[in-house]
Amino acid sequence: MLPWIEGHAAKLGIRMRVISASQTCIRFEATGAEEMLQALTLGCSLGPHGVWVETADLTTL
Repeated sequence: MLPWIEGHAAKLGIRMRVISASQTCIRFEATGAEEMLQALTLGCSLGPHGVWVETADLTTL
């Protein structure tokens, strides 16, 4: 799943840093325009089968 998420983020112009990754959970920090971050969250929810977005914390700077 990580390559799909990284590719989707790149298409949206989002920079991301993986905090931790395992077979069942990926935690990452992403930086970009608020609308694109929301699109990434939605894309992950609707993306590959088996992806579940448990939490998304958006913070504006």
